[in-house]
Amino acid sequence: MVGASGDPIFVIQHYCFDGYSNAWWSGAQRAELYATLLKYNTVGVICGHTHSAAIYQWNGTDTGERVPGGITVFVVSAKTAPRKT
Repeated sequence: MVGASGDPIFVIQHYCFDGYSNAWWSGAQRAELYATLLKYNTVGVICGHTHSAAIYQWNGTDTGERVPGGITVFVVSAKTAPRKT
């Protein structure tokens, strides 16, 4: 358990904080998640609903703006490399 240990954590979830993903949860829910993550040594959030990779900072707003500061979001692309046969 992380608790008050100060151990670094990553959060892995399906939806990110882009305009499309924001339709699936309310601004209040995103703000609550952000406030909760700030209580821990959160290294970043890994998500991957979109089809393009990105890294940006999330500041907990309900707009999903890419702004300096906040928690680093790592978007993993759903695209895969072609297989060699």
